Order: sequence, then structure tokens, then C-alpha cells
Amino acid sequence: MDVDAIEKEAHAAALVQVAQMFQRPDQLEKLDTFKKRADRKKTAVEAMLRTGVQSQLEGIRTAIGHLSTTVEDIKGVETSLQEIYTTLLAFPELKQKMAKLREANMKNSQYATSLGHLQHIYEINETIEKTREYIQDGKLLLAHKKLMD
Repeated sequence: MDVDAIEKEAHAAALVQVAQMFQRPDQLEKLDTFKKRADRKKTAVEAMLRTGVQSQLEGIRTAIGHLSTTVEDIKGVETSLQEIYTTLLAFPELKQKMAKLREANMKNSQYATSLGHLQHIYEINETIEKTREYIQDGKLLLAHKKLMD
């Protein structure tokens, strides 16, 4: 509906209401009372409209505040994501360094194992002699243990 049609409809409704109020001559004496009542109704409707508009404006202010907070949060997340991305760029280089370290660790483990084997090789004569003694003494369990070590 357009505004002109609404105004015409309201004007026609007002005319009907006024015509119903003043059907008898004695009702004209109550004209001041009707005017005051209409003014009070008008004032009450205007107050309700003002309250409604203020409530809507307050809601809009709150929503704008939330939006600005959200924008700040999004900027913070964006900054954090950029930092993470920058940090992740260093990982391929770090992986290469770790590969070298892993290789050195493997060699070190092999050296340590070799040292242990060398120790057994140097002690083999002693082990054989000790095992013979255990066998001659009938201490077969100790002889077996010595061979397994």
C-alpha cells in the first residue's frame, strides 16, 4: 500500500468515528472531554512509538558494537594465521637439518654397537676360559649364561 491510500483510509475512519460520537446534540457539550481523551491517546501512542524507536536504536547500537568487536577478533585471527604461515615456511629447512641430525644419530648408534662388539671380541679368550672352568666344575647353568652374554 502507498502512503496516500493509508492517509485517505485513516481520514475516512476518523470521520466515521466523529460522526458516531456526535449523533445527538447533547454530545456536543462533551467535545472538550473527547478532545482531551484524543490528545491523551495521541500522547500515549507517540510515547510508545518513541520507546519502540529507542529500543530499535539501542539494538542497532549493540549490533554495531558486536560487529566492531568481531572485526577486531577477525583481524587478530588473521594476524595469528599469518604468524603460523610464516612459522610453517621454516619447516622444509628444518626437515633437512633434522635429516642430517637423524643420519648422525644413526651412525652414532652403529658406533656404540660396534664398540660393544669390540669389547666382546677382546674378552672372547677370557669368556672361553671362564666357560671351560664352569663346565669342569659342573656349573652348566653359569656356563650357558656366560656363553649367552
